[in-house]
Amino acid sequence: MQAPKYAKPGGPAKTAEVILELKLIADVGIIGYPSVGKSSLLKASTNANPECADYHFTTLSPNLGVVDLGDGNSFVLADIPGLIEGAADGNGLGLEFLRHIERNRILIHVLDAASVEGRDPVEDFYKINEELAKYSNDVASIIQVIAANKIDLIPAEPEAIDIDEAGELIYAEDPVERIRKELETEDRKVFPISTATGKGIKELMSFVFQKLNEIQVPEKIFAQEYDPDVQIVNGTEPYYVTYDQKNDEYVVEGPRIEKMLGYTNLESEKGFAFFQKFMKENGILDELTKLGINDGDTVRIYGFAFEYYK
Repeated sequence: MQAPKYAKPGGPAKTAEVILELKLIADVGIIGYPSVGKSSLLKASTNANPECADYHFTTLSPNLGVVDLGDGNSFVLADIPGLIEGAADGNGLGLEFLRHIERNRILIHVLDAASVEGRDPVEDFYKINEELAKYSNDVASIIQVIAANKIDLIPAEPEAIDIDEAGELIYAEDPVERIRKELETEDRKVFPISTATGKGIKELMSFVFQKLNEIQVPEKIFAQEYDPDVQIVNGTEPYYVTYDQKNDEYVVEGPRIEKMLGYTNLESEKGFAFFQKFMKENGILDELTKLGINDGDTVRIYGFAFEYYK
C-alpha cells in the first residue's frame, strides 16, 4: 500500500472576478441579415427548434443543431443572430455574436432572394462581408456557401418593369440568376432554397458536408489569455535576511517564512526538497549570497538551524 510521504495543506484561496466569453464550436455557421430565414434554415435541416418569426432579431442567442445526412454522416450547424451594417463597430447585436463565427469551418450566407423587405440581396452580401473583414481577416477568409432563400415568394412569371424604344416589354432579371451572376465563383456556390417548402435544402447540406470533408484546416492552438498564477499573486508577505554578528549566524524570518514552515514537514525527504526549492525561488539564497555567506556558515530559520553549502 502506498502512503504519501509529503502533503502540502491548503492555504488561502485565490479569488477573482472574471468575465467569461462564450465561443461556440460548430462546423458550420449560418449568417445573414435579420429576417432572411437563418433560424428557419436551422429548423428545416436539423432537429433544433429555434424561435422563428417575421421580425428582426428574433434570435437573441446562437442556436445549435445537428444536420443528419444518414449513414453516420452529420455536422454541427449554428444559427448566428442577424448581422447588420456596422456590426463590427457594435451596431445591432453584432459584437456579441461575431466571435461565434471564429471557429466555423464554413459559413452558409443566407440571402433574401425575393427581396421581401425591399433590400438588395447582392448589396446585403457585400455589406455583411465588410463587417466580417472589419472584425477579423481570419473570419473573412472562411469559405462561404450562398443560400438564396425565399424562392417560393418569387413570382413564377417575370415582372415587366419597362418598355423599350421598340415598344417591347422589359422584364426584371430572375433574382436567383442575378445572384449567381454577381456572386457565384468557382469557390463560392449559390443554392436556391426555400425554408418554407424545403426545396433545395437537402442539396445545400449535402454540398456543405462534402466541402467539410475536403477542407484541410490547420490545427489552431489558442493562446492562454488568463493565467491565475500570474494575475492572482499570493505569497507577497515580506521576509527578512540578516546577519547576526553576535551569534555569527545568518537569520531568515518574516511572515512568508512562518507561513511556509506551517505547511512544510522538514523531516521528510520531499518536504525538505520543497523547502530548498522555496528558498531558491523566493530569492532567499541570493540574499544570503549578497550578505557574504560561505560554505559551513549557519543559517537560522526560527527554531531550525542549517549549515549552508552552495
